[in-house]
Amino acid sequence: MTSNTSQQDAAVTDKGLLVGSAYADDRHLAARQSIYQWQQPRYDLPGIVTTELAQVHGTVLDIGCGNGKLITRLHRDRPDLRVVGTDISAGILHDVPRPVAVADAQALPFAVVDCGVNLERVTCPHCGGSLDTDWWSDLLEEHAESGFTTLVTEVPCCGTATSLDALDYDWPCGFARFEIAVWNPERRWFSAEDLTALGDVLGHPVRQIRAHI
Repeated sequence: MTSNTSQQDAAVTDKGLLVGSAYADDRHLAARQSIYQWQQPRYDLPGIVTTELAQVHGTVLDIGCGNGKLITRLHRDRPDLRVVGTDISAGILHDVPRPVAVADAQALPFAVVDCGVNLERVTCPHCGGSLDTDWWSDLLEEHAESGFTTLVTEVPCCGTATSLDALDYDWPCGFARFEIAVWNPERRWFSAEDLTALGDVLGHPVRQIRAHI
């Protein structure tokens, strides 16, 4: 396995390419989604999301909805919900059930997705020093209501400027503009293949955080 080059990373995140090429319509995303008809074992990912929304009522916002596979399923299984789809590309929204809006998820603040009491320590990726848990707790409390508009921070151990999502968390934590919560899952961690499949359905890469509340 090889890592992406900086040019490859830039290519998959360049908004001009996303809007004008990769997601100008749903052809490329639909081609990737079609691969999962041969996935073994099979997972009904839109069905999993629908189940997790069982206690949710009112409006649901699907950020980065792609070609609307999840929205179509929610319209079928949960007609009581008002589902609003958003994506950075107007073209890919062409056949998505309305209402939809062209919107950039990067304009949203980041929320912390932490692992609760599973967290044992946070360390600096630059000097390897252990970060004070009080510093981490104060940071979360400060941004609990409004979220993080930026992940740039200066670590107290060595004074290096870094990103909060680059710190080493044991157990994993994350920062996200949206999350799907699965309460009391009766299974172990999702595999890399599971996460890739889920990301393709959602139209955005995903990371799993296992929390003990």
